Amino acid sequence: MIQLNTVVRRRRPSLTPMIDVVFLLLIFFMLVARFGIDKVIDINLPSALGHNSQYEGAPRLVEIKSGNIVSLNGTEIPLISFQMIK
Repeated sequence: MIQLNTVVRRRRPSLTPMIDVVFLLLIFFMLVARFGIDKVIDINLPSALGHNSQYEGAPRLVEIKSGNIVSLNGTEIPLISFQMIK
C-alpha cells in the first residue's frame, strides 16, 4: 500500500560533537596560555656615536636562563667568568 500523505523529515546534524570540540579547544588554550610577568633587567649599553669598538669578531649571543645559568654562543659558562669577558 502506498501512502501519499507521509511527511519527509530532514535529519539535522547533531551539534553535540561540535560543542564538545569547542569546549576541548577552550580548555586547551586556557591551559597553554602564559599569564605572567616578564622580568626586565636594566642594562647600560654603549653609545653608538663612536666607532671605537674594542670587539670586532663574530656577534655574541648571551642567554640568561632561570637559576642564574648564563650561556655565551650556546656554551654554558659560570656567572663569575662571564663578568670577566669584555
